[in-house]
Amino acid sequence: MTTSSPTGLDDTIAGLAHLFPPGLVGGRARDDLCAVAAQLPAALSNRLYFETPLAAGERQVDLIVRVDRSSRVPGARAASGGPPPAPSPAGPAWRRVRRLAARWRSPHSGLLEASDAMWLEFDVEPGTRERLVTGGDRAPPGVFVDFDAARSRAMSPARRRALIAVVLRPLIDEATLRQPLDALHHCLDALPLDGAPASIGVMLSRGDATIRLCVGGLDAFTLGAYLKAVGWPGSLSGLQAQLRSLVTPAGDAPPRLGLVHLDIGAGVLPQVGIEFRLSRAGQPRGRLSELAFLARLEDVGLCTPVKRRALMDWPGSTVERLGHQLWPSVVTRRVNHVKIVHDGAGEVRAKGYLCLTHGVYAPRSPSAPPRAEALL
Repeated sequence: MTTSSPTGLDDTIAGLAHLFPPGLVGGRARDDLCAVAAQLPAALSNRLYFETPLAAGERQVDLIVRVDRSSRVPGARAASGGPPPAPSPAGPAWRRVRRLAARWRSPHSGLLEASDAMWLEFDVEPGTRERLVTGGDRAPPGVFVDFDAARSRAMSPARRRALIAVVLRPLIDEATLRQPLDALHHCLDALPLDGAPASIGVMLSRGDATIRLCVGGLDAFTLGAYLKAVGWPGSLSGLQAQLRSLVTPAGDAPPRLGLVHLDIGAGVLPQVGIEFRLSRAGQPRGRLSELAFLARLEDVGLCTPVKRRALMDWPGSTVERLGHQLWPSVVTRRVNHVKIVHDGAGEVRAKGYLCLTHGVYAPRSPSAPPRAEALL
């Protein structure tokens, strides 16, 4: 249950600042995050991700906000009416976001049956707060639509293409979209039997028409064949060698290969991102299973010792008071995944994705612990 006061998402982040490990999210990074989050209402999302680089000397922390069916993108009109829209962030990129949000909610677009969530992703560069305070434009987001994996696999190729076009046409001008759409169709057609598009969108904040396609269902055996089939222009042997360097000793819990991120313009671009998903079991109680994997990241120079320890300190759950909630909330923290980003030529970076969820605290008895697992 929410209060009636219009609380911003920045209040949520500021109110939970004591939970952030300084080794991953420093004070200035939190200020920049809050400056960007201030344009969004707190009730928009109960699941936030913080993307943090794991190398030395990098302090930029980006913000990713999950928007589900019960939420409303500021300024977007629902097909069925509903409460008045929240104040709208300005600018052409936000107008595109609102056009997509209207299609996403429309019962006539087909997205209702195929997608349960949208994502807003913000590049939060150092100094963002100062630029916004001095009158800079509101920070535009990247915007993505999730596709349910099982439903996506069951679709015909023609149906899948049609739904993806519904997502992209509000975001990219028709004349500009034609060439990357051909390359995108090639990437979809090359997917193996178990593969499926999991998410698709555009980083509007970067001012170009590059499409980001995230595919699921690939594994260590099919990844190389897929990248070769789509014409990825990077060094496949170099990428495979880098991934082999992250293999942990036998007997240790390895992370699961998650989504593969492709950037698509006139063709597939050199940068590729590969997720390693960490187990959720144990994280609400402060335990990570993939300690050997984090140690390997440090060994190969992709993660500093300070940031490795900070990743280990992030998981857990607490009961907190949030400004937009009448009741206490269970706040659950986990490391969702580590993404390895390969630039195609050999430069590799690693990023950690800190997930924070919250929901109404409802203990089974006055002395019972919070039911944090329900929020995963």
